[in-house]
Amino acid sequence: MPKIERVEVFMVDLVPKVKRTDAIQSFTSQETPFVRITADDGAVGVGYTYTIGTGGASV
Repeated sequence: MPKIERVEVFMVDLVPKVKRTDAIQSFTSQETPFVRITADDGAVGVGYTYTIGTGGASV
């Protein structure tokens, strides 16, 4: 069974084409945390999550 060799986490600030607004806030960017996991057999998996507006670092 492959073992996890490396885990990388990075944040991307995605800018929507138009300003978005919901009932609580409006925002001009979407903080999107990504994770890339590499196994010792060379397999790579990538995942992400998001939060509307700010708070991506806490996810």
